[in-house]
This record gives sequence, structure tokens and C-alpha cells, in this order.
Amino acid sequence: MSTVPVVRIPPVPALLPGTARPELCLNDRSGAAWELLPAPAEGLPAVDAACQDLPEGALPREGWVPLAVPGELAMQGFDIENNVEYLCRRRVEVPADFAGARVLVRFDGVYSNARVWADGRLVGAHVGGFTTWDCDVTDVARPGSSFELVVGVADVEGDNPGAHNPDGSHRGDPSWASYYAHHNIGGILRDVTLVALPATHVARLHVSTTFDDAWEDATLGVEVELAGEGAGEGAAVLLDLLDPAGEKVLEERAACDGRGRASLRADVAAPAKWDAEHPNLYRLEVTLEREGEVVEVVRERVGFREISFGGARGSEPNRVYVNGREVKLRGTCRHDVSDAYGRSTTRDEDRAEIEAYRAANVNHVRTSHYPPSRHLLEACDELGMYVEEETAACFQGTGGKHIHARPEDFLGTFAEMIERDRNRPCVIIWSLGNESAFERTPAFAAELAHARTVDPSRPLIFSYPYTVERMPLPYDIVSRHYESVDGILGGAHLPVLHDEFAHVPCYDIDELKRDPNVRSFWGHGLRAAWDNVFGTSGALGVDLWSGVDDVFPLPEGTGGRWQRHSRGTWPGYGEWGAILDCHRREKPEAFLVRKAFSPVRMDEKDFVVSGGRLLVPLTNRFDHTWLSELGLVARADGRELPAAYVRVPDLAPHASGVLEVALPGDAGEVREVSLAWTLAGREVDSFVIRLRPDVAGLPAAGAGAPTPELELTPAEIKVSCANGATFRFSRRTGTLEAAEWGGRAVVVGGPRLHLTGAELFRPWSPTLTPWAAVEGDHVTVALQGGYGTRVPLQFFCRIYGDGRMDVEWQTRDTNLSASALSEVGLSFELADDVCAVSWERDAPYARYPEGHIARGRGTARRVCPEALEAGYGARHPGWAWADDMFDAYLSEPGDGAWRVATSDFKALREHVRRYDVHFSAGDACVSALSDGRDAARVELIGAHPQLVVDNQWWYPQLAWGNDCGRPVQFVEGTTRGEVCLQVGPAARD
Repeated sequence: MSTVPVVRIPPVPALLPGTARPELCLNDRSGAAWELLPAPAEGLPAVDAACQDLPEGALPREGWVPLAVPGELAMQGFDIENNVEYLCRRRVEVPADFAGARVLVRFDGVYSNARVWADGRLVGAHVGGFTTWDCDVTDVARPGSSFELVVGVADVEGDNPGAHNPDGSHRGDPSWASYYAHHNIGGILRDVTLVALPATHVARLHVSTTFDDAWEDATLGVEVELAGEGAGEGAAVLLDLLDPAGEKVLEERAACDGRGRASLRADVAAPAKWDAEHPNLYRLEVTLEREGEVVEVVRERVGFREISFGGARGSEPNRVYVNGREVKLRGTCRHDVSDAYGRSTTRDEDRAEIEAYRAANVNHVRTSHYPPSRHLLEACDELGMYVEEETAACFQGTGGKHIHARPEDFLGTFAEMIERDRNRPCVIIWSLGNESAFERTPAFAAELAHARTVDPSRPLIFSYPYTVERMPLPYDIVSRHYESVDGILGGAHLPVLHDEFAHVPCYDIDELKRDPNVRSFWGHGLRAAWDNVFGTSGALGVDLWSGVDDVFPLPEGTGGRWQRHSRGTWPGYGEWGAILDCHRREKPEAFLVRKAFSPVRMDEKDFVVSGGRLLVPLTNRFDHTWLSELGLVARADGRELPAAYVRVPDLAPHASGVLEVALPGDAGEVREVSLAWTLAGREVDSFVIRLRPDVAGLPAAGAGAPTPELELTPAEIKVSCANGATFRFSRRTGTLEAAEWGGRAVVVGGPRLHLTGAELFRPWSPTLTPWAAVEGDHVTVALQGGYGTRVPLQFFCRIYGDGRMDVEWQTRDTNLSASALSEVGLSFELADDVCAVSWERDAPYARYPEGHIARGRGTARRVCPEALEAGYGARHPGWAWADDMFDAYLSEPGDGAWRVATSDFKALREHVRRYDVHFSAGDACVSALSDGRDAARVELIGAHPQLVVDNQWWYPQLAWGNDCGRPVQFVEGTTRGEVCLQVGPAARD
């Protein structure tokens, strides 16, 4: 079968005469209303039986347990098997004022296959877990009484014999959603409601909007289809259109024909347009009358929005336009994720997610890889967010995979998606499927034909386009995944949407555990990537992969299935959220996305001061907003400047100009100017222009302190500094055995060549006895040896009276492969009681949110008491992401208690000027000093913490088209570097 079914999803009445509330919510997460039978029930009718009503006594009386609806079964501790049908039930009270009404039970999503019984009578069945469908229960829903609602849920995947494959044949859902989620997500995932409709009711309400050639005046198109007894006999519809302020701007009446249909087109003068920057919503009220009596009133929100593509209306064929203006999509992919209920989210969670995206300057979401909840789309309509809505088809027929879903399993949910969401202004693209093979099932061609027929107003996209073997092409936008961020990203003939782009790091678990800074490195590289997209003709935009971590805190007794990417007890595809983690906490990537996607493009280092005025080039990267619509607060050294001091050019969308700020008083004394841009009360971006930046290099060694004292014995070399620091080198081992201050050793080993990406295999062994000599204002200690024959090495340690030790190192004739290395530098073993690190560094941005791991200056504690007390696998953390100490996705329980530290503490700090290590006992401090060319972190391995100072570093495991940095360089098999260490008292602010 490759015929798309006819789908009707009647709008819920806003007014039904004689009925107080036409819609009742049947959700209940308290466990008081819904029950589950955890064991498969016996004696149920076969899914292909002619009669599937429940036999008398088919439901057992015992064994039912409380159930939260909506929510995954697995997330509630029920380790369900695939293809097995599990029964959920509740009593449903039918209000007395439902008398005379048609009564529906509406499901917004049951994964993946469902059968529904009302008082034992089969009233509906459905395939597909993410779309809205109805069961008519009128015949059993007696007003003023109740009925038993039973829902049979089967997570269909694989060849485990069950209700939908008793012969053990392989079955699959087109979304492949349980495979994708790394666990079985079966359950009632979305809202369940009881709906009352009049006997004759509006079964379909389709709305369209188009504009004239000047993009000023519009035409509203409305099509109404009735259903029920007599349908259109004596029926008419009255249309009232109310503007965003609630004022009526249109009133029309249309009679229904004999088939119960009415069509109307009405002119609307200069409506307030809908776009993602101006989400103006009108309210359409449709009153159904019959023989002059009001039957019902239904409402629909209308956004006056028209999409141009494919060269329509004189536009460029490789661009997409909304209301006549080119749009650039600053997007993200996203999944439904809840740390309590899995692929089941609430209205509040969905709205908060969209608000978080808007705060990050995201203007587009791709609903990978299934239609979202209606609540999420309502938020997109209201708040302003473009949407690529993707049908529930994923990984079908590619990568050597077979297609185990029938064509009809694709088509019903595709039709339901379009029918439910075609009126939404936020939806600007329909997606036929994700990373699938177009020609390997007739389903995709049938989807194409259906979309072209019922809604030609929106462009289509399909992934993977390279699997298409037909003309004309079945898409209007080319989908590309994981192109190089600095590559050629546009299309000459069709627009290119990179609807999976710049994958957030998540697969290299060792690196993520070792160094959370990889997330900041990813985010800082995104800025240049978006510059490339914005400036490229035919590059429609990007959707980051992804918005929210795809991680599921399964309770004990349930586990992951199908595939495994984690090492801990929580399964999922990865911690790939660019904005939120699975607990809905903001991640460090979010701020960096906000900066990269900023629609006000300025560079804090690109400015000129002339004639007492600060001149800053800027570009308005909004699509529909003039710069004059924004608010701007300017401050000089913290004091707000009067509006007269600031000249903001009134730039059109995508235009560039220069911002002028008059500097107060003696302009030469102003150190910095801060600029905060706002739109409709929301901060869009802020900048700090440092007019007198600190360009100091590495501080001079010694700082005038006396030359250290050198003491030589047969066993050791001892260097004593005027600041109280003492360095002890072993002549036997050829290493620094201790650096002391305040009567205790704070460095207990080193220097050691630090390589990430290669093993040294053998321990350090000296090849020459260490020697030392006083040389002017310092003592030089020379060490020579190697790690077997693979890495010969020399260290020259110059120690000054202020406790500073400059270590110059060089490898020679090494047979290491530079391409395999991600870090090259030195490490030093530290005392066990390291408690915090602090730093100052050259950061890409002048200011970061408080506690951000990439901030230019700060202190990170090793232990977060709240996280330590909660321990491994805390399901609802009350602390910030940066203070996490355990990660139940990345690490197994008990993964080395000595490794436990906050993410903030572990992160590499790049381009440091100073990096200080603090200890819980005493006032000692070990500092790495630099001119901004080095990076530093504390790594917790072995018996002791280690201070790592890198002279070269990059992140090759980022991959996926990302900017990975500058690879490690060797020159003729040799590499060298210098590390400056200082031991002494902790600095006082």
C-alpha cells in the first residue's frame, strides 16, 4: 500500500452550547488514575482478528500497578520487551453535559503501536508514536457515568515474537525511535484528552495567507469541512478575525454546500505580519450555525506569513524568503527529552526549551526525527521560531540497513502531521525523512505526492538527497549533514540547509571525561562557521546537532538496548546538547551559540577611536528587524551614557554600518565601553570594547630577588629561593622530587613530557647525571634522559629567587607521530590536597556568564558539596552544570574516586597568563605563568593530581566538520617548548 489515508483531526470547540468544558485532560502523573499491567495479558484478540473486542474476563483483576501518563514505561522502571502488548487503563468520567455530543478520546502520541478499548469494545488502533489521532467512544460514553479506557501499547521493533509479529518476523517502526534512544521508549508519551463535539461539527479547518506584490495587503483563505449527520444541510459558517490587540478586523459569512464544505477568501488591509522576529498572531473564530442556531465555535491562531522559494515571485532560486525577505536560519535540531519521563515532555518544558533557544539567538528548530508536541509548536508560534517539521522516518534503508516498516506505516503519520500543523505559521519546511534511502520504499514518493497536493505553499526537504534517482527532484531545499564549517556551504541552483551541522562533541568519552573545555573550543569555533554561512549565497542556514542532551536516567532494573554509546548506567545517543542537558540545565555551549548566532555582528577587537569618538563596525543580521527597533545601553567604565552620546545607524536587515559613541570627559582615560542590545525586553547580545587592553607579556623572571642558593650533595641538588621556595632534584632519578613552600611539598614529581594521543610506554630513565650551576641571577639544573629509546629528552630548569622555575625542554629524533597527538607539554605531580584552581587568560570574549567554564578569569573548586553528597546518578541535580562531579552517562559507578572533580575544575584553560593551583592545607600555591601562548589544567590520574601545561594543543576528535584547531607540529622529528612554574604564597586579590 502506498496511498496516503484521508485524515481528519477536528478542532476542539472553544464553545459548545450547553457544555461547560468540551475538552477534559486525562493525563495523570500522580499514579492515582492510570494503572499498568506489567506482565503481558493472555487471551487478547489478535491484532488482525475480525473482532477485537475484549472477551469477558480477559483482563485480570490482580497485578495492576500505578502508572504515570504521559511517560515512557521504561523510565518508570518497567523493563518492557519489544512487540509485546502491555495494557494501561483508567476510569473515565463523562460529564452529564456531554449529552448529545460526539465523544472522542484524543491521543497526541502513543509509541509505537496502540489498540484502544472502551468498556471492552475496540474503538481504535494506530501505528506511529508522535502524531495526533482519535477514537470515537460515543456509543459507550454515557453522560453522567464512566467507562473503562484500556490502551494496549506495543513497542514494535525487531523479531521478538509478540502481538504484532506472533511468527517472530522482523518488524519495525519507521521512526526507529527506540533503537535511536538506546532503550525501549514504548508508552503513552503525550497528552490524552476527552473531547466533546456536536453531532455536526467542523472536521477540518484549513487556513492560508498570501500577500500582494508590495507585501503590504494580504488575502486570508479559509476552507471548512463539516462532518456528521446531514453535514451541510442548512449550515453556514461565520468568520471573525481579531488582530493581536483583540480588535475585530474582518467579519464574513459563507454557506456550506451539500457536502458540508465552505470556502472563503477575504482581503485584509496591511495586517501585522508574522515572522520569527515579530510573531504577530491573529485569532480566527469560526462559528458554525445550523438553521440560525449556533452549533459550535472553534478558534485558530493565524499568522500572516508567506514563503517564497524556487524562484517564485521573482526571487532568487537558491534562497528562501519569508514575507518577501531572505531568511538565514540560525538553527538547532532537537529531541523530546525529560530526565523523569524520557521521550515525554510537558507544555511548560516545551515552552521553556523554545525560550532557551531564543535566548541563544536561535531562530529555527528542526524537529528531528519526528513531529513535536502541539505545545512546542504553540510556543514557536507565540514566541517566534521557524520550524522544519520532520516526519517520523529515520535511518530507513541506508548504511546497509533493511526497511522493516510497511509503506502504510510511514504514510498515516505523515498525513497526520500535515493535517494537524498546516495552519501553523512557524512551520516553514516539511521534511520527508531523515538519513534514509528515497528509492528503497514507495513511501517517500507517496509522501512527496501528498505534500505537493495538499500544501504546495511550503518547501520540502529530504535527507539523504544523494539517494534520489529521479527527476524532477523530490525536494526544494538540499539537505547536507556535517559539511566542513569552513567549506563551500551554498548551492547555485537550490538553497542548502545544513540541517545537521557542527556536531557537539559527545562520542570521545575519554576526552569528555578528561577535559570539558572541548565544549568551549567547539563553541568558539562556531562563530567563524556562522560567518561563512551568513556570507554565502545559497546557504539557507544551519541546524546544530543538537539542542538537548539525548540521555535517559533510567531507574534501576531497566537498561539500555539496541546500541551503546555510553559507559555509564544512563543510556542515550550522547551529551550532544548545544543548549541544555537532559535535566534542562544550561550548558556551556549555550552562551557560545548565543555569541556566534548574534544578529548584531560586532567584533570587540575591531574598533577605532578618533576625535573623542569610538567607531565600531557592525552588521544587522536580523532578517526582518531594522536596527532602530533595538534598544542600546552604552556604558563607559560602568557609567551609563546619555542617548545623545550614541549614534546608532538605522540599518536594514543584512546591512552594515558604523556605530559611533562619544567618549565622556578625557576620552583617553576611558578604559572600556560596554554595549548591551535589547529587543522587546530581551537582551540580544552585549559587548565590551576595551580601549586600553592589557598587552603585557610574561613577567620578568626573578623580580629583583637575590640569586637562589645552590647546595649539591651526592644524592640531590637543592635550590633555595628568597621567597621561601625550595626545589629538590634527585641525582639518581634525574627528576624534580619536590618543590616546597611553607614547610611542605606541593610539587612531588616532574617535569614529565605530557602527550595526549600517544603512550610513552616506558618510565623516565636518565642518560646523564643531572648537573647544576649558578648562572647570573638564577640557578640552572640540566636533566637528560628519555622514555626508552622512543623519546629522548632534555630539560633545562632555570630557577630564580622569587620561586619561579622556567623549564625549557626539547625532544630530538623522536619517532612519535605528531598527527596522533592532541596535547604536547609538560606535567608535574602535585600534592594530593589540591582544592581549587584560579586563572587569568586571554579569552575570545571580554565577558562570560558567571561560572562559565570558558571565562577569562575565575576560580574553580575541586569539590561541589551538594554534588558530592548526592553521588553518582543524581536524577534531579540542583546545582549548575559546571559543578557536576559525576556523570552517569560518561562513567561507570566507582570510576576511580580520585578522578572525581567538578567539570569547571577539570577544564583546560587556553591562552593563560596565570594559572594557580591551591591546596586545602596551608597557603602555598603552584602557578603556571605564560604570555598567553600556553594552556593549563589539573588532571586527576594515578595517585596524585597533575598540573598539565600545554605548549601545543588541539581537538582532532571534534571531527564532524568542526574546526579542530591547529594540529601539533614537529620540525624534522623534533619539538620543543618552555613552561614557567612558580612556587610560593597564594596571590591576594
